Amino acid sequence: MTASATEQEADLLIIGNDTVYLKTFILEKLDLKFSPFGNTRETAPSTACWRGYKAIWRITDNKLYLEKILRCHSDPKVGEENIFELFQKNGLKVETKDDMILADWCSLDFYKMTFSIAKFYKDKLYLYDGWNNKKKESDVILRIEKGSVTKNTIEVLKTTANMGFAASVAGRWQHQQQFAIWLQSGLDEMLLGFWFLTCTFKSLISSGSRQTEC
Repeated sequence: MTASATEQEADLLIIGNDTVYLKTFILEKLDLKFSPFGNTRETAPSTACWRGYKAIWRITDNKLYLEKILRCHSDPKVGEENIFELFQKNGLKVETKDDMILADWCSLDFYKMTFSIAKFYKDKLYLYDGWNNKKKESDVILRIEKGSVTKNTIEVLKTTANMGFAASVAGRWQHQQQFAIWLQSGLDEMLLGFWFLTCTFKSLISSGSRQTEC
């Protein structure tokens, strides 16, 4: 199996209290001469991380920043790349904020990923650049233009997902209520039948006793 055919470790995007999984790799758009940790496709720690690193991104004040570059989970080595030294080594000027680098080279539309690994982790939000399909404007979840966020519907997506979950729970609760009513009705009928049989049996015994006395 080739590296491109193997599921790749995702980058992470932090927005407030939310963590989004990115399957389009923003740092690769720079086509760096000197790559993080000196890794290349040939020396990558595994085919599950051919780029040789995992980037952590953060949106703050409607701008996208590179916060960290870490080694892949599949890398036996541990450590963190110095992002400022990396950019300096590649001759790139940077705009910084709180020890982060503004991703002003990034202009991308991100869409919700519903295939591959996303099918198995439906509680997580995976975004990608929609490379495999023509998309509509309404499908855009997140739009970045030169590092600035110009469209973000992640909160709307979360609200819709929560409403769907709530509706699912309500549906299950209604079904359970209906089952409980049916069960109670059945029990009531059984108890009524038992009471009727008991009364009939007592009546027969009482009648037999009077006949014996006679």
